[in-house]
Amino acid sequence: MNHLNVEEKGWIRYNINGFGILKEYMLSLSKRQLKRFATLLSGIVRTPIYLVLLVVIMYMGFLNIYLSLTINILPVRRDRCTGCFQLNFTSIIHNGNICKVRGDNPIELFVIIFTTHNNIQKREAIRATWMSVSKNNTSRIRYAFFLGLSGNMTMNKMIETEAAIFNDILMEDFQDSYLNLTYKTLMGFKYVAKLCNKTKYILKTEDNMWINIVGLQSMLQNVTTDLDNAVAGACQYNAYPNGDKDSKWFASYQSFSQATYPGLCSGTGYVLKSHVLRNIYEVSKDVPLSHLEDVYISRCVHRLGYHLLPFPGFLMPVTDPCVMKSDEVITSHEVSPEYLKTIWTTTCD
Repeated sequence: MNHLNVEEKGWIRYNINGFGILKEYMLSLSKRQLKRFATLLSGIVRTPIYLVLLVVIMYMGFLNIYLSLTINILPVRRDRCTGCFQLNFTSIIHNGNICKVRGDNPIELFVIIFTTHNNIQKREAIRATWMSVSKNNTSRIRYAFFLGLSGNMTMNKMIETEAAIFNDILMEDFQDSYLNLTYKTLMGFKYVAKLCNKTKYILKTEDNMWINIVGLQSMLQNVTTDLDNAVAGACQYNAYPNGDKDSKWFASYQSFSQATYPGLCSGTGYVLKSHVLRNIYEVSKDVPLSHLEDVYISRCVHRLGYHLLPFPGFLMPVTDPCVMKSDEVITSHEVSPEYLKTIWTTTCD
């Protein structure tokens, strides 16, 4: 079946389950129900009942054999490997001073923030609101914006200028795109593992988020030991591969052959301890690449024998500013720069 392309193989993987359901349904029909079904079909196609039944049974039999054989011989990406994934990108904008501290005082929290070149208003809003607690990366909370290269050199130059002003942007030479979010994630993990080794906790998030730093700190005080071998956030234990080849979340059978993912935590915001991050970064070289970064990280977590920890308050709907600042909300997605400022400046009882 090597003549099949990736999309066709994906179709087989995701439709064999649907065919199995149809087959089980047909087998569950009583003789009377099956006769009614055949009578209906014979009336539509004007063919004797016994011929309709014969064709249906033969078709189901041959299709079952074809799909069963095909699904077993499709080339499948392995769940693990040895040194198959190396992150060898070059730093374009580097800053080794973000995590420098005086004495032995550890950084309490480092925030990895995904951004793209033209999101300057979002970055400005974050600096002025929920990330202002970093005091320009001098407090016990530090952060950096992470991104790859744009195909537009003017945009790259603008980012370099902004980085020189704020000293909070890091860029490597992979193409900045949705398909490369796994590269961006491991870029952030690499930076923390190598240059922020005094960091206690890490939050990975995006530039369209509201992060309730006070609420997050309160959460971390209560789940300290639970995070020794876990990643916490908007996590789910059962997640299913997307079979729609037109979807940006499409995963072919070739890229992932199991019926379910080993769970996942939404990439919009999850938190982990420094040693967990380092171990994920180290094991990543032995986990085949997936462009779905939340799926990829969950596979690394699974490989390490760690677990995912669903936690209330993550990925909450955008609502009233005072609710957003309460302990009910730790993260919210798709929050505009304007509303970030509204939340931040609202006085609550």
